[in-house]
Amino acid sequence: MTKIGILTCNEYLPEKKGDWYREQIHLEEEILINSFQSSGIQAERVSWSDINIDWSSYVAIIFRSTWDYQKSPDRFLEWISLVKGQTILINSEKMILWNLDKHYLSEFAEKGFRIIPTIFLDKDNYVETIENSMQIFESDSVLIKPCISAGARNTFKFKDFNSFSILKILDEYIQQEDYILQPFFEEVQKQGEISHILIGGRYTHSVLKKPARGDFRVQDEHGGKVYSYLASKREIDFAESLIASCFELPYYSRVDCLKRDDESYLMELECIEPELFFRFQPESSNELVDFLKRRIL
Repeated sequence: MTKIGILTCNEYLPEKKGDWYREQIHLEEEILINSFQSSGIQAERVSWSDINIDWSSYVAIIFRSTWDYQKSPDRFLEWISLVKGQTILINSEKMILWNLDKHYLSEFAEKGFRIIPTIFLDKDNYVETIENSMQIFESDSVLIKPCISAGARNTFKFKDFNSFSILKILDEYIQQEDYILQPFFEEVQKQGEISHILIGGRYTHSVLKKPARGDFRVQDEHGGKVYSYLASKREIDFAESLIASCFELPYYSRVDCLKRDDESYLMELECIEPELFFRFQPESSNELVDFLKRRIL
């Protein structure tokens, strides 16, 4: 029987009753597993960092809750290089490598898509850029985040950089990895962040993610809440056009946006291991399985 691997990480592999966050992870992945089983395909959860796994026993492996990779991206990339010849990666290695680093944002800007204005910081000459960022962006606050990140890891929001201690702390982070600088859009706190989910480039559903009171991070682990969202045709067209412009069609993708003056602005494109919120639209899980069957199974 055809077997599919649903990739998670060691931390989230075991189920922990009473832990809402873990329960949501398991629910999302069980929905996908059930969709495969309904099509006569075996699927099981497995940790990407388990050294005892024979990856050639899987026809394909699908990146899901592999949410520890940003802690050791080099090891993650080495693992991808190791397994790519043994099974099919979903999404592809090329897509993952491209989407891993937020430099892809500049590509979409060059194509004419609205993105959150972004400056890539130079390790050797970033202090002046940071100090002038309020004027550059005409914003009251700015965000600093790693180019390779997930779950708002090492993401900071500032209103004032006129402090030696702040710059000293930032220097410790910036010297370790590449960072970007963006204006903070108050719409995040007032309206929330909108995520559009697409399967094979076709729109399926959307969710609205709102941060906890007094916070700007919308992720569940930071107290954020998720709600079903009815996207307009204009929003759907934005998401589908953006995916259609990619160098290849991802099997699944999530387009994270903010709305300002009724226009969508790309925050991030997630094509590696995005939460796809199947629990809000279980049929979309079936659509992913059907798309995979047409393409590779």
